[in-house]
Amino acid sequence: MKFRNLIAAICCCVGSASAQSEAQLASAKGVEVSLADVSYFIGQAVPKDQRGELLKNKEALVKIAQEILVGRILANEAKANDSIDVELIEWIGQYQIDEQLKGRQLQFEAEKNIENVKLDKAAKDIYDKDKKPFTMPAEVNASHILISSLSRSQAEAKTKAEALLKRIKAGEKFEDLIPESEDPSAKQNKGNLGFFGPGQMVPEFEKAAYALKEKGDMSDLVRTPYGYHIIKLIDRKEGKVKAFEEVKPQLIAELKRSLLVRYKMDRQQSLLKGIEVNLDDKSLSALQSKFKPAGN
Repeated sequence: MKFRNLIAAICCCVGSASAQSEAQLASAKGVEVSLADVSYFIGQAVPKDQRGELLKNKEALVKIAQEILVGRILANEAKANDSIDVELIEWIGQYQIDEQLKGRQLQFEAEKNIENVKLDKAAKDIYDKDKKPFTMPAEVNASHILISSLSRSQAEAKTKAEALLKRIKAGEKFEDLIPESEDPSAKQNKGNLGFFGPGQMVPEFEKAAYALKEKGDMSDLVRTPYGYHIIKLIDRKEGKVKAFEEVKPQLIAELKRSLLVRYKMDRQQSLLKGIEVNLDDKSLSALQSKFKPAGN
């Protein structure tokens, strides 16, 4: 059904508004290509946003018809070629067709099955039951000065960091001492790390930064695998729970996807009930012989 509009549009492009969907466009060596063939090709191979321009291009449509025709001519020749396992290729083709049809049938049934499910209410129930997944954690915006222990001993790094901290406590501004930071990014960000949340910094740094409560609060020395830090709180955002309306579209989409998947699995399992596969010893032996490695 969805290809009828495309077929009609193609008819207009080739100057035959009254042509039927099965009108033949080309034939050679006993094979034919119809308007419907071209339409199906467009529906499957051409992205939706490109179809409009394609349907205005008669030359491009002709090339599509020619490509289909050449394919069918060569396919017919292959069928007459004893060196090609046509039976295997036809089986693969049929298997792929069955898989496509299976998928579409299951999707159709699954969507019909959930038509009357009140997804809005179900989503609200999920939201009300546990708001933890919808909770935004607190974030902090901090600046720091680092004295690295990677290029010197821990004792040397600590002594230098303590001297900086002492100068700050004596009245020097934290910001004025940032140029002495050995964080490679300090030249670009002036020590400001921006907002960060749980898990984005090493644990020792994160714990110390989150312990600062008021803007301008400063830590004592904080040791991490990188060295010693002096951290200053610039700002913080307290954690909050996202409103239901904000998460509703995502919840409904996930709920719908889950229901569709569950239906498809249950539907296939129900079809297996009562079905027996009679793979007897003779049949099993035949399969084993067919795929027995050479030389064994």
